[in-house]
Amino acid sequence: MSHDTNADEATTLTKEKDYLYTVLNLSKYATPTEIKERHRALSLVFHPDKQHDEQTKDVATKKFLEIQKAYEVLSDSFLREVYDVLGEEGLKGKWAPSLRMMPAEELRLLLKRARDHRTQHQLESLVRPRGSATVAVDVSSLIEPYMGSPADPWRTRLAHRMEDVRIMSANVRHSIQKDLNGKTNITAAANISRPGSLGFSGTVRHQFSPRLAFEVTSSLIRLQPLKFRTTYKDEESALTVTTYVGPQWLRLAPPPINIQYARRLFRKSLTEAALALHVGPRPSVSLSIISPTPFDFSADPSPLQFEDDSATKISSVSGLQQGARAWSWGFILDENPRLTGSWNLHLSELALGLKMGFELGALGLTWLVGGSWAYDSGEIDANLTVGQMGVILKFEFAYLEQKLTLPLALSFEYDPQLAFWAMCVPSTALTCGYLFVIKPRRRKQRLQYIRAARRALKASDSPAMREIEATASMLKETAKRHTEAENAKDGLVIIEATYGLLDPSLEGDDLVINVTTALQALVNHSQLYIPGNRSKSGLQGFYDPAPSAHKTLRVRYRFRGRTHYAEYPDFAPIVLPQADHLVG
Repeated sequence: MSHDTNADEATTLTKEKDYLYTVLNLSKYATPTEIKERHRALSLVFHPDKQHDEQTKDVATKKFLEIQKAYEVLSDSFLREVYDVLGEEGLKGKWAPSLRMMPAEELRLLLKRARDHRTQHQLESLVRPRGSATVAVDVSSLIEPYMGSPADPWRTRLAHRMEDVRIMSANVRHSIQKDLNGKTNITAAANISRPGSLGFSGTVRHQFSPRLAFEVTSSLIRLQPLKFRTTYKDEESALTVTTYVGPQWLRLAPPPINIQYARRLFRKSLTEAALALHVGPRPSVSLSIISPTPFDFSADPSPLQFEDDSATKISSVSGLQQGARAWSWGFILDENPRLTGSWNLHLSELALGLKMGFELGALGLTWLVGGSWAYDSGEIDANLTVGQMGVILKFEFAYLEQKLTLPLALSFEYDPQLAFWAMCVPSTALTCGYLFVIKPRRRKQRLQYIRAARRALKASDSPAMREIEATASMLKETAKRHTEAENAKDGLVIIEATYGLLDPSLEGDDLVINVTTALQALVNHSQLYIPGNRSKSGLQGFYDPAPSAHKTLRVRYRFRGRTHYAEYPDFAPIVLPQADHLVG
């Protein structure tokens, strides 16, 4: 699909349903032959070169561009499907190349899901509803020693234990947000807390510039201090200042002020320092240093290009090759001074996060372990906190801006044995789920992808294969001349070159194409150079046999009468010849 832009073209296209079919005067069920014939006929009528009057020529140009746009979309089976389901808006999106290999029914189902998701997002964006509920439950009676008679049957024991389970606190909050204009929005929130506390608040937020924002929050039913917040963000730092202004603060003392400041410490590092300062009743100050480090253990560290649908993804079977790890340390000075530290691991392919942390202060050691898993519409998070205040297991479930938090008090005393089992059980469940559910599922998805890619590659009548064969034919004469010239001076001659799937496992060994002719055509004065940081699939005579997968270029060549061999990941630069490529 062409990416050329034209102002006149943009003004002629409308968002009316099936407008492109109207441009060519075709039904939605028109065949490719009908589309082609109608395009040819209309192009001859409205071609600008056939007009002699300037005014007529301008009108003809606009109509001609409309006709070309309509044909460009409707003659492409994939873009036509996108347009039929999503309309003009769908053509503006970036679609993974691998989607073109999906069967028509699967593609249509995927596009309909995308349409429904977009519609839901549009409706939600009008008021942006957000909700959260937090219910803290004391379940220690289920774990502590049974206080009844040892002769009680298990049903009686369980009934007595369940009777002592109690809700310690509960809070429900719901808010809606409405944009007044491009820079100002308002938020209305309701908050209900047990036992019987009810509150309503309103917030007005104004974005003065891309970096500076200001907001004010006030209670809508009771006289409470106004909350003012100012936020400033740029590429290197972020500053937030929050204060409360009300009659009681003006009479008794200066209003409390919270200051939070974060800044990137080094230009070539992601290390960041965060400072928090509270001035007012119970003053406090905290400082932490956070240092994240991305990692990529795949052979080709280029970013994968795929959309959200898991059926179209092709990445490592293990899911452990890409992600980021981060550590942090710092201190908190308040009524209970303490040192803090944490370590986090995020596995991007699995959307899985793991974390460990500690706080060491006058009241003893408190440590935390947890994990999270994100999916298309939400996230599941579990944390275990152990300290002198007890053992607390907290779950968080988020879905479409709705959040449920369940802190479960397992014990109100430091109990390392209970903490071990509370940590061991979910960890074992996660490990078993990864080994017996996640990894086999990823292997199956990879097999499905490879088989679909193989079918597309072996389809000799596909447009892509016809194009690559035609390109290779046109390059053949150039490659022949270069080969003869290099042979005459014992220079660089490409013996064989293949381009395709980097990992030949999982039945993917035939997802490669021969690019010997294309590479030989690029040889110049016994040298071959191809820049890096971009896929080689765009080179003349190349084709992407496995979209969205890591690929490699394998080259066997002769230089000075001796055989050389090299392998290059897709996004790596290529320089031939090199001494370390010598075979034997």
